[in-house]
Amino acid sequence: MTTKPLNQRQLFQMKSDNLTKRVRSFYEETRDSSVVFEYMLAIVVRDSLVVGNFHELFKELIAELLMEVEPTAMVRRWCSLFEVFCQPEEWKQIVARLFKNHSEYEAHCQKIRLYKTYVETKTTPDEEMAGQQFKLVSIFEDIQGKEHTWSLSDADPTISDEKAEAMLGLLTHLTIFEKDGVRRFAKLEKSDVVNCTRRELVKKEKKQKKQEEPSTKAEEQKVQADRDRKKEEPAGKDQKEGSSPETKEMISATSDASSAHGEVERTSKSQAAQPKQKVGKSEREQKKKKTLLRNLGWGKKKERKKDRRK
Repeated sequence: MTTKPLNQRQLFQMKSDNLTKRVRSFYEETRDSSVVFEYMLAIVVRDSLVVGNFHELFKELIAELLMEVEPTAMVRRWCSLFEVFCQPEEWKQIVARLFKNHSEYEAHCQKIRLYKTYVETKTTPDEEMAGQQFKLVSIFEDIQGKEHTWSLSDADPTISDEKAEAMLGLLTHLTIFEKDGVRRFAKLEKSDVVNCTRRELVKKEKKQKKQEEPSTKAEEQKVQADRDRKKEEPAGKDQKEGSSPETKEMISATSDASSAHGEVERTSKSQAAQPKQKVGKSEREQKKKKTLLRNLGWGKKKERKKDRRK
């Protein structure tokens, strides 16, 4: 068998369309009408306690099931709960099939008349909840007396205490819910309706981030375009043409300093290349020259000129 039996979580939490497919798939593969009948009872309990209209998708399956299910004591006792989901002509055929006569059927209907009234009473529509969400939190005992908590989401907060007690009590008649071989929902202890509406305190600003993304992306593209343009330009172009006045002044000052430094170096080299003059050389030459002239008689002629003047 490829389709597994449905569990408690699936029957009470799955959405109606998916749940309908799972129940039908299980029934078509196994043809286990007794188990599927209890599935439908659990779904009826759920439908009577939650907001909105949950049972619409099950109408066709319910009629098909009741036309094939074996007329056990469980089926005869609770089948009249499904009358509201069937067409009048279909229901006549179902009653004729499951009961010996109409009087027997009426006797069973009287026993569960209150349940039938609760099933046929519509719950609060979704649109009237104004965003409010409630859940039923119930405590049951299993067949061994051990307590367990069970919650039902999307509960109708307007249901009466009597209706809640009756419909939750119907679960104690089902045998399909077990854990480790121990039947659950054996006895109802208590149940509360709890407001579980969420109130958003801090809202995540998703839209603002989406608006900032294009701007950031555009800036990145602009930076990348500038980089690509600089790579394509000839070397040195930025220094000659695109430099700012401050940059040009710095370049000029650097050039002047380099020229001055070069001139100083050249002057130093030129002076170093010239031979150094000895101190006092010209004076000695003049003395030697005077001495030579004196020896040649230049000095005597000068003295004679002085005597003549006298």
